[in-house]
Amino acid sequence: MSLSLPSEPVNVFFSLAPQDENLFEELRKHLMPLKRQGIIDLRYDSLISAGSDFIDAIRSFISTADIIVLLISSDFLASDQCIEVEMQYVLKQRASRASHVITVLLRPTGWLSYPQYILLPSNGKAVSIWNNQDSALAEVARGIYRVIEEFARWLAGTTTPVKPPQFPISTLPYRHNLFFTDRDEALQILHRGFTDQQTTQTLVQTLHGLGGMGKTLLAMEYAHRYQKEYQATLWLNAESRKLLSAQLLSLARLLGIPAQDERNERERIAAIQRWLRRHDRWLLVLDNLEDSHLLKLLIPAQSRGHVLVITSFQTIEDAVNTISVSPLSTEDGALLLLKRAGMLNNASEEDDLQAREIVKEVEGYPLAIDQAGAYVKETRQTLTEYLNYYRQQRAKLLKIRGRLAIDHPASVAATLSLTLKKLARSDSSALELLYLLAFLYPEVLPNEMLQHGTAFLEGPLRAFSTNPLALDAAIDTLIKFSLVQRHAEATTLNMPRIIQSVIRQHLKKKQQRQFAQQAVRLLNAIFPAISFKTWKACERYIPQAQHCAGLIQDFNLTLKEGPLLLERLGSYYAQHGCYDEAESYLTQALHLQERLRQREPTDTAQILNSLGLLYQQQARYQLAEAYHKRALKLRKQVLSPEHPKIAESLHNLALLYGDQGEYQRAEQFYLYVIALQERATGSNHANVAKSLNNLGLIYFHQGRYAQAEATYQRALAIYRHCLPANHPDLMHPLDGLGALAEAQGKYLQAQERYQEAFAICKQALGEIHPEAAHCINKLADIAEIKGNYQEAESHYLRAISIGEQALGTDHPDVALFLNNLAFLVHRQGQYQRAEELYRRALNIYEQVLGADHPDFASVLNNLGKLFINMGDEERAEKLLRQAMIIYEKRLPPTHPDIALALSDLAELLGKQHRYIEAEPLYERAIAILQSQTTPHPDLTFVQDRYASLQEHRNKK
Repeated sequence: MSLSLPSEPVNVFFSLAPQDENLFEELRKHLMPLKRQGIIDLRYDSLISAGSDFIDAIRSFISTADIIVLLISSDFLASDQCIEVEMQYVLKQRASRASHVITVLLRPTGWLSYPQYILLPSNGKAVSIWNNQDSALAEVARGIYRVIEEFARWLAGTTTPVKPPQFPISTLPYRHNLFFTDRDEALQILHRGFTDQQTTQTLVQTLHGLGGMGKTLLAMEYAHRYQKEYQATLWLNAESRKLLSAQLLSLARLLGIPAQDERNERERIAAIQRWLRRHDRWLLVLDNLEDSHLLKLLIPAQSRGHVLVITSFQTIEDAVNTISVSPLSTEDGALLLLKRAGMLNNASEEDDLQAREIVKEVEGYPLAIDQAGAYVKETRQTLTEYLNYYRQQRAKLLKIRGRLAIDHPASVAATLSLTLKKLARSDSSALELLYLLAFLYPEVLPNEMLQHGTAFLEGPLRAFSTNPLALDAAIDTLIKFSLVQRHAEATTLNMPRIIQSVIRQHLKKKQQRQFAQQAVRLLNAIFPAISFKTWKACERYIPQAQHCAGLIQDFNLTLKEGPLLLERLGSYYAQHGCYDEAESYLTQALHLQERLRQREPTDTAQILNSLGLLYQQQARYQLAEAYHKRALKLRKQVLSPEHPKIAESLHNLALLYGDQGEYQRAEQFYLYVIALQERATGSNHANVAKSLNNLGLIYFHQGRYAQAEATYQRALAIYRHCLPANHPDLMHPLDGLGALAEAQGKYLQAQERYQEAFAICKQALGEIHPEAAHCINKLADIAEIKGNYQEAESHYLRAISIGEQALGTDHPDVALFLNNLAFLVHRQGQYQRAEELYRRALNIYEQVLGADHPDFASVLNNLGKLFINMGDEERAEKLLRQAMIIYEKRLPPTHPDIALALSDLAELLGKQHRYIEAEPLYERAIAILQSQTTPHPDLTFVQDRYASLQEHRNKK
């Protein structure tokens, strides 16, 4: 049997009692072929050398194991080492989904405490009581091999190929700082802390101290100084879970880790942990970490790597060293000041004395020293002049010391106050720009945002739009004064948060509000309209847009640009399947829009429209219809009947009615919308294709397969003409054509369409998206039809997991996947499990769509067939007839689903010898299937059923 192997051997750890070593040795012989082939690496306690820390070694074995095998016997269960030590580590690994666990029953025992794990031998018969012990151990070895196969398939099947890493790797965000001064003692402590310890635990050290003390510079200096000792030097901003999550995807790609599902953060972290466990000589710097839970979430307990944590207010529990980054000594501070002022090579004795005095005045605070040196260099003042000026400002600054003592010591405020005063006298435009930057997201300030967005601002900032050289000069001025930094890639700026906070406090409340408004206007002008083509551009501005959403709340801003920005931000998240975030921003947009004194009806309608689409995706149909109707009403008040926005609202209502099973009403809307769109844009526009695709789905639900196929084909042709090959809209007609082919028994053609749709989905949306769940569900259908039940079940379970994660547990799409899985296990004779799944699906459909929806009837019919197999014919008949009533009420009389339901009911009646009742049902079912434009794949099946009924009747 061939196996697509991982790049490295699968680590298998065996936990056993000493009394079972003989049996284990025999099992190990059966596994030796896999070890020789490099497929597995076996680990067990007898490999631990004398003199080693036994507990530490066992923990290392378990934490790095891909598969854990528990060799169960009465001695195992009685062993304190096995139960109290090893099993505790096993349970932690299992809880984090880091390892697969197998239990092997070596000798009979009356109590098996871990039934949730894979059991070998699969018949539950202990190895020691088999007639042929070699046969038993061979069965166990095969079972372990099957788990290895499953593990390899998981690695291969849930990943996307990426380039292997090119060592050495470095993600250091800044260049080597030429002004870094001394701190040699701290650097030596860090180096000894990482190199003197001999342990299998991941070594963690912490740089702790107030903001602006130079923690980041110290970490950067360490990384640069000792970079040759590491094959990977990695830097992550861990300020928040969201920021860290966004960086982990890029990190996985950089490390050559097969990329996990883009929105499955848990799997991504597990993959990165696996890389860190399996590699050595790496340094990971976590900058701005304030939540120690993020450290425990990301870093494996056992590895051969180093972690350096930068934090302002916390110490880390597991750190071998916590280094408090304190103010600079007078000597070191004076050296830094002279370097920064450009005076080091020609400083006089007096300059050195004055530098020391300045360091004392600013209490050795590195940021204040750096700013003082920058100010002296820019103004060409003497150090004595600077010192006198500073001392004149001290009284004023000490008044606000208590308020700023934690985050912003007085010395920083003093330096900044002097800087701002200088800017006001010599470069007022740079000062205005600084104020604006203080109200933007500080970590990533894209250059083009300032270059292209200032035209939409007010006051002096607007002048930058017509004079880009002045903008560049203003930025250079701010960099010289250390107020902003340029990132290594030179396309973004960074402003330390401590400086932002102090600048804001420097402004009066009215000024703060004005610059917050300017920031929102800037982002509204720059943030693109949401479409597939602009997603990449949007990603660059998402942090800024989120930050502005906070400004709108914090300053209670009621400017017209606010709702427009929030609507686009919410729509971006909705298109990416992040519905909670989307609802938060869109509802904020609507509330703000309704507070505006002068509001544009079309803007209000756009927000309502976006909310309607969001609620529709979440199956909150009443809310969705209300918002769509409100949007349509507003648009009709101010727009012509032929306007594309009118067509958009009508299209969305048609989509809503189709989801609710009102197929005739939806069809009428779509036909009207298509006519509007073709008059407005021509017949080859993407909007026309979108409406055609949805109309094709309506025809499919009505059983009008020929019309559905023609409509899908036309939509696909238009999309391919006007959209790029990886556009997500292409998925929909491909999926529709696949469903048509499946319904007509053309399974190979269906599979090809489904796979093509899924490939586009993975590239455009990722694998953790509602659309991906639908694609996977379709592939499961094909696997089931082919008889590949294990593959089908795996796909269905994955679709359910993605659906529940992205849509919630009570969404109709989840009910669809549950119904399909129930049908599969029903076919396999798992009747109790099937019933539970059917009832979950029924509850969802009834709650969301109502008890008269065709999808509800489909599950009723399936449940009725299940009860036939379970021998409960009375309940079965009741359910089959209830489903028939719904079908005949909601579907056209020639719909194939009606024919199949008639056949199922007739089959039950035939079993009860109620031939007179059954015969007309069969005749009607056959007539419906024969009336289809193309031969229905179930026609022969129903005809055979009818023939069998007639044969039994004649025998009677």
